[in-house]
Amino acid sequence: MRNTTLNFRLDILVFDLLMIFWLCIFILVFGTSQNIEFINYILSASLVVNMVIAYNLGLIPGLIASLIIIFGYGSYLLYSVLVLGTITEFKVEYVLWLFAMPFGAYLSGRLEREVSNLLSSLEKYRALFTIFARQPILSYLIVLLIAVLITIVTIIFVRKRQIGA
Repeated sequence: MRNTTLNFRLDILVFDLLMIFWLCIFILVFGTSQNIEFINYILSASLVVNMVIAYNLGLIPGLIASLIIIFGYGSYLLYSVLVLGTITEFKVEYVLWLFAMPFGAYLSGRLEREVSNLLSSLEKYRALFTIFARQPILSYLIVLLIAVLITIVTIIFVRKRQIGA
């Protein structure tokens, strides 16, 4: 059973920072290549956010978030095929995203569960895993600052793509 109290865990901070790093990599890759559609960037970012939700909140909320993302993406695909007519041929990438969302949520949710089991079995070494135990607010502020910087860079990226298009 997952502990519902607000206690700080270093593994959550490390996982969130790794996911923010992946978002930075996605911004660089999608910003420098010309033949990648913008919807793939949105889906990549939503996959990362979905994995963060699954790791921070658990497997079931992550799968529910992936269900919502898949519904939105499926609606976009249907709208593009039936109303706009922009999708005229089948591509594997359309189906790949439908399977990537729940798979990523499942993997990160299971990873969180295994890390939780490991930490509960190593309770006597808890001091080694909580570096910022006395000041968890500082850690959360650092993560929040990095997330705000990523958002600003993403907005600049989107505006440059809109101006160039």
